[in-house]
Amino acid sequence: MSKKIIILGALSAMAEATALRYARQGAEFVLVARNGLRAEQLAQQLEAAGAVRCTTCVTDDACEQGADFSFGRMVADLGGHVDLVFVFYGFLSHQSNVKQRMAGPAIVRSNFSGAVQWCQAAAAQLEKQRSGVLVAVCSVVSDQVRHSNDAGEEAHTGLSRLIETLSQRLRPFGASAVVAKLDLLDGPVMSSHTDNYMLWATPARVAEQLVMIAQDPVEPIVYIPCLWRKVTAVVRDLPARILHKIRA
Repeated sequence: MSKKIIILGALSAMAEATALRYARQGAEFVLVARNGLRAEQLAQQLEAAGAVRCTTCVTDDACEQGADFSFGRMVADLGGHVDLVFVFYGFLSHQSNVKQRMAGPAIVRSNFSGAVQWCQAAAAQLEKQRSGVLVAVCSVVSDQVRHSNDAGEEAHTGLSRLIETLSQRLRPFGASAVVAKLDLLDGPVMSSHTDNYMLWATPARVAEQLVMIAQDPVEPIVYIPCLWRKVTAVVRDLPARILHKIRA
């Protein structure tokens, strides 16, 4: 039986790579994005790759105020049941505009406020149907491994904590919530960087890991690549006075 999947933020490189993997397995999709034309183009690509059906939903998801109603319509488009919900959201911590002072409110809306509404709506549906997996992609700045920008760090920290809470809430109902943490994506955003780096992850690598996570969602927190788990553990154990000097 084919998977029924909702992808929020469907036009990121990670999202497209993940969707393509499921399309080859004959999945059915609802693709949520701001750019309707690009979403339709992606839907055509996925159907050509083997997807049973792709529906697009165009919305400024960072400002979505009716997430419960909108998500309900998406589930209805899939026949009343959803197996997987992926959240690819907002600005990653290394994007140039996150250091612009005026970008702060937009970062909070995109990385936290809007994402929280969608995740809560998804969790309510998974709890109701007593099955399914919610996977949200988040930056490792939520673990305070480096000081990039206060708004971005706090937004990712809040989203990460929410997913951990939802994981505990959903587990008794047979559903799951997982936060996948990464930082340096070797894709269009990092195109100006040519040196290979062991903590980078390509969209294809992220997609491969996300499929594995969704198939067996044992841990509520997963790092991509897994080396980030060790890095964040070391940073968290540093005394505050040393950490502040490093960030200075």
